[in-house]
Amino acid sequence: MRRHTQLYFVILWSLLQLTCIYAPDRIPNDQPTSRTFPVSPYWTDYMIHNKQYLRWIGQAVDWLHFTTDQECPEGTLLSYSSPVLYSKSINYLSDAMTKAQVRFKEAYERMIQPTPEGKAKLARFGFNTTEAADKMFDFMTQTRQEMADTVERYMEYSFLIDNMPGLRHPPGHTAVRNLFDLSLRLNSGEWNSEAETITLQPDGRVKFLAEWRAMFREISADVKWAKYLEAYTFKHMNTPAATELLEGWKDPGSSIGENHAIYEPFSYPVLWYRARKWFQCWQYPTFDFIDYAANILNPIPEPGPPVWVQKTQKDVA
Repeated sequence: MRRHTQLYFVILWSLLQLTCIYAPDRIPNDQPTSRTFPVSPYWTDYMIHNKQYLRWIGQAVDWLHFTTDQECPEGTLLSYSSPVLYSKSINYLSDAMTKAQVRFKEAYERMIQPTPEGKAKLARFGFNTTEAADKMFDFMTQTRQEMADTVERYMEYSFLIDNMPGLRHPPGHTAVRNLFDLSLRLNSGEWNSEAETITLQPDGRVKFLAEWRAMFREISADVKWAKYLEAYTFKHMNTPAATELLEGWKDPGSSIGENHAIYEPFSYPVLWYRARKWFQCWQYPTFDFIDYAANILNPIPEPGPPVWVQKTQKDVA
């Protein structure tokens, strides 16, 4: 019995030693790793077979650049450098709201006073009680801050778009170079110019599209937000007294050219109508770009002879 016990401990000690020697340092990672391969012939062949598709996507990017730069700019830095473009910007509408809110605060502080003047001002704004004035003032203060936050968010979107290569953007490069950069960006790829290699991260196309789709969802939500406020202010902030808060600001006109009418006076419902059109001005070309980038390109082929598929613009319509 004693011999069996000794033999048992010897075997157990040996197993413990083997465990110490062969136990892995970490749990194996099943996630795919990045791939690196030569530019030529691998990526060159990919670009040749996707040449027309890349051009279509590049043109969509160029339209996005033109629209967000010239038709409906974000406009934070344009108030002094380009008054015409500034009037087309979301920052113009935000500045109008900010100035109007300062005037609304002054009027609000008078209308809540229990004096004949306060009651008269309350009536001019269409409020039956001071509680109604309190509610509206708080709502408009919150809305003004939300608009300011929205302008900051579109500054980030502008940066994303400005750094997106198209067919003719940036203008200092050739179309071939721009499309090469575009093909990398669409797949979250990195080019090592010294080694002449391309490195692709796992699910690079998926990650790229996820970022742009998230932006598109926010823009679409902004369209609905502006549409709601257009109706809300038409009902609650459309009196002559409310419109006077925007005195000195003019209707900038349509951002997307479908309605060239200029509305006078410039009221809160008109302001939010223009904001809705401004958001739509970004919404349409962003959708087109994402639609092309997601559906028209051939996927990155795996190592080995690639299989290419011919598509037309009708395939993504």
